[in-house]
This record gives sequence, C-alpha cells and structure tokens, in this order.
Amino acid sequence: MLLEKSMLPAVRTAWIAGARYCRYHASMNDHASLRRFWTVRSFHQLVRKHESKVTIKWRRHGTGSHCVRLGSSSQKCDGRGSLMKSMQEWDKEKKNNEQSNDQSILWQDNVVDVTKLADEIRQGIQAYVDDRGQSPPIRLVGILAETGCIAQQEDAALYASYIEANCRDDGIAYETWYVRAKEEGANYEQVASEIQRANESPDVHGVLVYYPIFNSFQGPYKNKLTGVYYKTQDDYLRDMVCPTKDVEGLCHAYNARWLFRDGVHKQPLPPLQRVNGQLDQCPNHQNGWVYPCTALSIVRIIEMIMPSSIMNRLPYPLEGVKVAIINRSEILGRPLAVMLARQGATVFSMDINSILVFDGPGKLKRLSSSLNETVLRKCIGESSIIVSGVPDPNFTIQSDWIQPQTVVINVASSEPNFDEVSLLQGVSGVQYVPHVGKVTVALLEHNLICLHRRYKNTRRN
Repeated sequence: MLLEKSMLPAVRTAWIAGARYCRYHASMNDHASLRRFWTVRSFHQLVRKHESKVTIKWRRHGTGSHCVRLGSSSQKCDGRGSLMKSMQEWDKEKKNNEQSNDQSILWQDNVVDVTKLADEIRQGIQAYVDDRGQSPPIRLVGILAETGCIAQQEDAALYASYIEANCRDDGIAYETWYVRAKEEGANYEQVASEIQRANESPDVHGVLVYYPIFNSFQGPYKNKLTGVYYKTQDDYLRDMVCPTKDVEGLCHAYNARWLFRDGVHKQPLPPLQRVNGQLDQCPNHQNGWVYPCTALSIVRIIEMIMPSSIMNRLPYPLEGVKVAIINRSEILGRPLAVMLARQGATVFSMDINSILVFDGPGKLKRLSSSLNETVLRKCIGESSIIVSGVPDPNFTIQSDWIQPQTVVINVASSEPNFDEVSLLQGVSGVQYVPHVGKVTVALLEHNLICLHRRYKNTRRN
C-alpha cells in the first residue's frame, strides 16, 4: 500500500493504538472500547479520505499480544463495519489467550489495581463540575507538536486520547492544538507561539504541553555539585507556560528545586482531604502549589499501598524508608524525589549521568558520577520502594536484585522496566503497580480544578 506523507500521522496513531491494545487491557479495562474506537476511527478516516485499499494483518508480538500491520489487498475495505468486526475477532482471540495462558500476570494477587483511587479523585472532579451548573465549561488545551521521533509522537497521541476521554466523561472541555512540522519537525518558535496563544486566551483555564518535544535531553549548563545538565529547549518551553494555567506544575514558579530548598515549603506533602465524602481537590494548606501530576500520582499510590501505621507518623511518615527512582526528568523523577524526601524518605535518584541521594528535607549529595550496574544493584537492593521510568525497551531491572515485600512501580510507557513474570513469581510479598496512567490523568484534572478554583476566586476579588 502506498502512503502519502500527509497520511502518515493517522497511520502511526492507529498502528500504535492497536499495538498497545492488549498490553493495556488488563489495568485499563474501562478504556478498552476507547482504544478500539480510536483505532477504527483513524483507519476509517484514512480510507474515506484517500479511498485506499487496506487490510489488517495480525502478527504474534510477545506472550498473548498482537500488533496491527497495514498491507495492500485486492479487496476494498468497506469502512467501519469490517474494521469493527476485525477488532471483535481480536478481542475474542485475546480472551482465549488469557484463559489458556497459565503464566499470565493479570490475575496475580500482588498486582495493585489503582482504579479505585483514580475513580475517587474523579468523583470529586465530577462533583465540582456538576455544582457549577450551566456556567461556561472548564477548558483544558493540550499542545502536541510533530517531532522527528515517531515513538515519542505516538506516545503523546495515545496519552492525549486518554485525557480527552476522561475530560469528556467528567464534563471538562478538552482540545488538542497540533503544531505541524514544516520540515523534519516542529521548531521552537512554532511551539512557543502556541503556548503564548493559550496563555493569552481568557477562556482557557489549563495548558498542557506533551513532552519531550526536542531530543536535547542534556542542556548546556552543568551543576557543579550534582553533575546534572539543565536548561534544554523543553525547559525553556516549560517556563513559558503561565503559572496560573500550568496543570503539570512544571514552570519555574513550581520548580522542584525551589520546592526542595525553600524553607517556606519544608512541610510534608498534604494528603487529599475528604469533604462530605468526596476528595477535596484543593486543600487550603497546599499554599497554592501545583505538583507535577505523574510524580504526584506515584505519591498517592504509595500512600494507598503503605500501611496506615506508617503514613500516620507525622510529620515525616516515610522516615527510615529507602526509595530508588530510576529517572530524573522534570516531569517524573526530580519532583518525585523531592516530594518523597520531604516526607522523610531517603531517595536514590538515578540517571545516566549520576546517582544523587535526597536524605530528608533539604539534604542532597552526590553518591556516584555514573550509573553502573554495581551501584544500581546496591541501591535497588537497599530500597523498599522502587520506581522506574526508563524509556528504553532494552532496560530491565533484574528481579533477583529486589528484596521481599518491596513496592515496585513501573512508569515506562512502552515496555515495562521489569520482568513481570519473574518479579511476581520470584519475589516474595512484592506489590507491583504495572501502570499509573489512570491516576496520572485523574490528577491532571485535579490540578486543573485547583487552578480554576483559584481563577474563580481571583475574579471575585
């Protein structure tokens, strides 16, 4: 099948949605029909627009999963009906595989389901929206830029579809603004212009930018103490987002470095409070802080998993607990290390350049100038909580490094950073969280509600 350049984004989105359908089916059951719809709609629009001949071929892709391939055929696709039939056949085969697969991890007791936590957060959001009645809708804008990296763009498109579905169900108006590539990828000025437009739009209450955009993971400046490089092009874009609309809490006003050092914010992260049976989305003692939603989702999941006897030990409930975080991005690793350290934990923060130790509020030192297997294994072996978000399918943490009764959280979106079967079968008492996406999206909406409430109070004054 010959594809024109203009057809590629739709094909890529459909391909990745189909390829990941089986992988996410276990922990995101409520989104299964959404993924079917997006895959079908993308293919259907492609066929109608270009009147192409499309068939769907199936290929075995790991244990119990499949992926979608495009191919030419002499039979013309008759649109949504035939594609939906193919997806139903896929569902049927998937269920048969699950029943016959004795090695399946889907039914293990030590796999943690975060659905209830996400639902509780979303109930509070829905109650807030319902109380507003017929007022103008709360509006969230996501800025999605075409990049030179296909995998990154596919991840962002899939994430955007989850956010759009959740917002629609919860009564929030969501819209994606696409930054189209002129040549190999969108340039800095194009993305900056869209961010500024969203900042200046009075009917936009929240702005979300899908990172990474540019592949400059290492900035030109280096911190002498930590050895960390900073100020990439993405960092400059994060600082452009207006603090009053930054639903991810990534701009300079909410920077994790200030959160860690500033004496005003030495108190531990406040728990979500219940008001009339619902989770209060914006407790007053948060002092207006907006926490990055991915990092915040992991903190809330840890609070859910850890015994109440530990979490009730105020002011530092995690004092004496060691945590290993393999990721130090501004979205996940750095703010998560800060938030857990502020609750008293000793945090090993690891990336390819160095290993840092956050040892309680305000205390930071460099443990190693490189990430080698010996030091990595030692840090993981000492930790009772492990969080990994390495975007590399070849990176795997060995199960025999992990001590019994450990909480293990996977944040990698493409392939897990753990051998899930050996982890669940070989590590006694492990509590494994394979995905955090549901809670992350719920807390993204939570941040939006906080910003909207603040905006509403400002307008009144």
